[in-house]
Amino acid sequence: MTAELLKYMTGIDILHVPYKGGGPAMTAAMGGQTQLIISTSVGLLPHVRAGRLRAIALTSAKRSAAAPDIPTFAESGVPGYEHEPWNGMFGPAGLPKPVLAKVNAEVARVLRSPEVAKVLERDGADIVGSSPEQFGAVLKAEIAKWTKVAKAAGIRLE
Repeated sequence: MTAELLKYMTGIDILHVPYKGGGPAMTAAMGGQTQLIISTSVGLLPHVRAGRLRAIALTSAKRSAAAPDIPTFAESGVPGYEHEPWNGMFGPAGLPKPVLAKVNAEVARVLRSPEVAKVLERDGADIVGSSPEQFGAVLKAEIAKWTKVAKAAGIRLE
C-alpha cells in the first residue's frame, strides 16, 4: 500500500508489482528488473551501505539514527507522506491473559537485550515492545488510515 499512497499523494505513475516477500523484491531491484522498491530499512540498509541500492527517501516521519543522511519523503517534497513499518505478534483470540502477559514480557525482554537491540538499531529499526493494549491501538489507527487511503485511491479487493 505504500506505493499506492505515494501514487495517490504525488500523481506519479507507479505500477505496484507484488512479490512473494522482500527478498525477491530486493533481488529484482538490484538486478534492474524493477526501478524502485519500497521496503523496510532493516532489509534495505545493508544493500544501500554496500552500494547495491541507492536510498531515495525514508517513509518515516523523521530521519533514522541508523542512516541520518537519508531524507524523509516529507523533506523530499511530499508533505504528509508517512508510513511507519511495524511488526507484531498475534495469537488465538482466546489466548489466556497470563500467557499473553508472559509472551509479551519475554518478547520485550529479548528486543531490549543488548545483542538484539544493537543489530536492530544498526539496521534502522525502532524498538518499541509495547503492551498488547498499545499494539491494539496501533492496529486500529492503521486500519483507519489505510481504509481512508484505499477509498481515496479507488483501491478495491479483487
